[in-house]
Amino acid sequence: SSRHVAARAGARDVIAAKKPIDAFEARIISVNDRVWTGERDQAKERFPSLARLAAEDRPTENMCSVTLRLTYGAFDFFAGGDQPGYPVPGAPAWHDLETDVARAIGETDVHVVNHHGSIEEENPFWLRTLRSQVMIVPAWSPTHPSPDVLKRMLSTRVYPDPRDIFITLFRPPTQATTGPRAKQVASDRGHVVVRVEPGGAHFSVFVLDDQDANLKVRLMKGPYTSGR
Repeated sequence: SSRHVAARAGARDVIAAKKPIDAFEARIISVNDRVWTGERDQAKERFPSLARLAAEDRPTENMCSVTLRLTYGAFDFFAGGDQPGYPVPGAPAWHDLETDVARAIGETDVHVVNHHGSIEEENPFWLRTLRSQVMIVPAWSPTHPSPDVLKRMLSTRVYPDPRDIFITLFRPPTQATTGPRAKQVASDRGHVVVRVEPGGAHFSVFVLDDQDANLKVRLMKGPYTSGR
């Protein structure tokens, strides 16, 4: 039987493997108005009192996304849903939700780019703190990823380390409006599979052809060293 369990920021016991796996952890980093502090299972509030907020400043559904970090040995993977990293013009500074999450999780081998790479995501502090070797953009719209977001993701001035960017669907018109940076991504279409070696010390990325019913492998990158 199954039952509903509410997500709790900082919790490690909401998602568990069916069989024990050494050095594996699934931790909820943030949800609704709370974010993990990075210490034990503690969380803190991150929204002001809703009663004091103007209607246009209240948290959106995207701001309440459940975010998750998976850890296996030295390997870290993060998915942040639609959490924003930049307030829209004129909005309060606390609408940046990436920064507190970045402080909690630190360096991360692979992360799914927030909100499909839309314009309000992937701020420089976030990118510089995670220093991800691999970034995955779950793109489907012509606005994914935003040219400004891709520029930040590729910038070696934000952080100097090598990185590979895999985009599930980088439409030709979007590539045309992005310019030369569009050619700097590792993959511009296909399902993205991250396979971690036993123990977690290394991982590889496979891109599957989503236009082929057999899902043939189009590209393999790696192995990467976890925690480099």
